Amino acid sequence: MLRSKSAKPAAYRRREPEKTLLHRTIREHLSTFLSDLEEAGVSLPKTVTKELTAYLACGQLSAGFIRGECRDCRSALLVAFSCKGRTACPSCGAKRMAAEAAHLVDRVFPIVPVRHWVLSLPFDLRYILGRQRGLLSSVLRIFVDEVFLRYGASFKGVAKVQGGAVASIHRGDSALRLSPHFHVLFLDGIYVLRDEAPLSFVASATPSDPELGRIAGRVARRVRRLFIRRGLLTDDGVPLEQLDEGLPEERAPFGWLTQDGEVILSEPSGAGAGASRGEVAGFSVFASEKVPAYDRERLEKLCRYAARPPLANERLREANDGRIAIALKKPRRGGETHAFLTPLQLIRRISSLIPPAGMNLIRYFGILAPAAKHRAKVVPVPKVELDLSPNSAPEPDVSRPSGGVDWASLLRRVYDLDALRCPCGGRIRILSVIEDPAVIRRILGHLKLSVEPAPRSRARAPPEDEALFESA
Repeated sequence: MLRSKSAKPAAYRRREPEKTLLHRTIREHLSTFLSDLEEAGVSLPKTVTKELTAYLACGQLSAGFIRGECRDCRSALLVAFSCKGRTACPSCGAKRMAAEAAHLVDRVFPIVPVRHWVLSLPFDLRYILGRQRGLLSSVLRIFVDEVFLRYGASFKGVAKVQGGAVASIHRGDSALRLSPHFHVLFLDGIYVLRDEAPLSFVASATPSDPELGRIAGRVARRVRRLFIRRGLLTDDGVPLEQLDEGLPEERAPFGWLTQDGEVILSEPSGAGAGASRGEVAGFSVFASEKVPAYDRERLEKLCRYAARPPLANERLREANDGRIAIALKKPRRGGETHAFLTPLQLIRRISSLIPPAGMNLIRYFGILAPAAKHRAKVVPVPKVELDLSPNSAPEPDVSRPSGGVDWASLLRRVYDLDALRCPCGGRIRILSVIEDPAVIRRILGHLKLSVEPAPRSRARAPPEDEALFESA
């Protein structure tokens, strides 16, 4: 979502997630989903259950809120707590994306050209990567190393050269299917340190398709050797999982398999018109998007794109047959523009993409790594602006997204929305954080707002055409 160019930012209005199709779907079918998994003997990770449940309370005033007041008209502002989910909640995902992008532009990326690289993997390895959490880091490290070698190839005689990159791990595609892949923003060049001279940045030429093909080939060989060493592939390159007669239910990941063992995988993504691409044995490398050094606004948009969440409310609608239609970001090879899922299938796919607890989806490499020796010499130093006006007040920690940008500033920066402007034109000051249930009920009752969250439906037996593990 791009910022509007209006002269005066719009005033804040509470979002109402309970009125969205996604919230209603999870609210009405989550209990059935969990009950069916329990009956099937499938153990759902606690992280997944926690995130899905927390999403139902996200944005609900009945769960607590930040209270503000206009100094002019004394009208109240109530900002509901967020769930901070990483997959299930589109709003928290968008906030995390925007905060991360702002952090990268303000505090990480130096004023040098940046190029967007993408690595996608073949079908047979995606399933293994989905189940083997530690492999994602290893495969990403291989890809980053190969691109760094490409950037440093012209400086073989120079002892001290260093590139930099920020990677975003994606677990699914636009239809919420399993598709582990990586979006990596590389400094489009290399830092060179010669003797006592200061660091100097040398820009790199645009990679050609044959060059991208060679990188894809080296990544393919190294990744498959890694899988063989760990006993995940045979010497002939056949996944060991495919050697079994079917996949035993106790070994099947809860969300990625149907009852007959069919893996729900994403189709290979297209490069788009005019994109630079190299492909070898199902490994695809793209590197078409470059941002010039001083175009920070475009860089921030690119950062938001690379860190985008898997789901947005705007892409969901209810079909006439009761299924959920997900708008695809690009048509499939057969021309399909939407994926149609039953409510249980939708929850299954969302839950499949929720990352394990403690898994960091944003990674830093090279000179941009937190512990890099020369990092402080290249990263920008953000300006500190103090507002000492009587209307100013620090935002409570509960409203702060990750990345060091407060809630109100983030809304204004990304969405041109002034959360602390009252419709009367006055300024709103934050007064308190309300968490006590009794106080919550009194305030909401006084303001004639609902004091009860939207009720969650009980588990019920699904119809035959809405089986939990049915392929879509």
